[in-house]
Amino acid sequence: IARTLSNIGRCYARLGDLERAKSYLGRARDAHERYGDQDGRADTLLASAELFIETGEFDQAEVLIGDAAALSAATGSAYDTVHEKILRALLSRKRGDSGSAVMHGFDARQVAEAQAYVAFHFYAMAIEATARVDIGEQHTGILLATTAMGAMETIQGSEYGLETRALCCEALATAGSP
Repeated sequence: IARTLSNIGRCYARLGDLERAKSYLGRARDAHERYGDQDGRADTLLASAELFIETGEFDQAEVLIGDAAALSAATGSAYDTVHEKILRALLSRKRGDSGSAVMHGFDARQVAEAQAYVAFHFYAMAIEATARVDIGEQHTGILLATTAMGAMETIQGSEYGLETRALCCEALATAGSP
């Protein structure tokens, strides 16, 4: 039940209906609690945090990321750990802490690459690219952004393709890359 509610919430988020997405993800979190369901709970918490980052509710996102990190550490889920690191990078950048965003993005990129999580690898690379441009490392940011975009074109799609491309374009435009 919780997994289904979480998936529905994610679908509404992708459609841009953020209020309905919040409702379904809240119901999913409640179902995980009510039934003691740990399967996919960290994923639901991270999906909720992602939504809160998007809506600017950073404190709520941080709490959920912390809860998910604790669950991931207990279960040993590398997938959830990478997702958590990506969200920490996004949250750091949104809060204006580009140095931490670089650190978290780099860490997420390394772990994703080692685990062959292709979508997360390119997403983390794009976050790191924008954060590096933010801190004045234009050359490295441009290199990361063009690498991520080229790789995305090669595989012709990704779960986080839209987000990855948007971040890469932002990095390239901000850096003044032709």
